[in-house]
Amino acid sequence: MPFTFHALVTAILLSRGFCLCTPVPSGEAGTAVRCSFFADDAGATEERAIELGELVDDVFTPWEDGGQATRIRGFQGSDMLLPVVRVPIAEGDPTTELCALVVLEATSDFGDPSVSRSWIFTRRGDHWMTGTIEMPLGGDRTTITTTVHGPGFTGALEPISLTLR
Repeated sequence: MPFTFHALVTAILLSRGFCLCTPVPSGEAGTAVRCSFFADDAGATEERAIELGELVDDVFTPWEDGGQATRIRGFQGSDMLLPVVRVPIAEGDPTTELCALVVLEATSDFGDPSVSRSWIFTRRGDHWMTGTIEMPLGGDRTTITTTVHGPGFTGALEPISLTLR
């Protein structure tokens, strides 16, 4: 019986596109096909304004210094923020997707978590935007510093102090 159950689960997962393999990078650095980007990949860079916030009813809401952010309780019981990063689109950018390095560094009552990953930004109006980034966090207050390195640009945001609600 256990073998039949495992075979059934495996068949369902494979039929849904679940892969038991390591994805092989393809495409050039900085493209969304192979979203692997490092700070040094940016080359000669222009400075761009960036925003950090959250999605409220699928609408980007920027966080302001001294403002509030929504704390989410994960299914395993830990608290987290779900920040979203937004960058203005510039002439010469790709048409649909962009790969960039996002660095989020937080200071809170319960430690200093950070996230440093390559993310695929999608076009939303006149901005590039990440999806929600899961950032484990404890306490009632945090300060977050944000930096983005993309193909031909960088952006840094002054630290934002937030109260978690």
